[in-house]
Amino acid sequence: LIKLVEDHRDQLVVVLAGYPNEMNELMAHNPGVRSRFPTVIMFEDYSVSELMQIARQFLGSQHLTLTDEASHMLEKQLTSMVDAKDTQNGNGRA
Repeated sequence: LIKLVEDHRDQLVVVLAGYPNEMNELMAHNPGVRSRFPTVIMFEDYSVSELMQIARQFLGSQHLTLTDEASHMLEKQLTSMVDAKDTQNGNGRA
């Protein structure tokens, strides 16, 4: 991959995505890797409100809605997941 990036740097876009610690570890394996991927874009985690909006939009696209009780339970679960912030439940995967 590094050779391909180097040989075609003006014609190729490569996107690497992952958690910050793991990406730093990947970049640290070879000093030349970081210089070949100079642009880093960090995306903030979704808030509970944003995750609820995503869930409602997804359910709405399936012609489904949450009851008040289900909405409360989902919000409670999402809050727990957002607060945990670990690599096993990536925020965008919630």
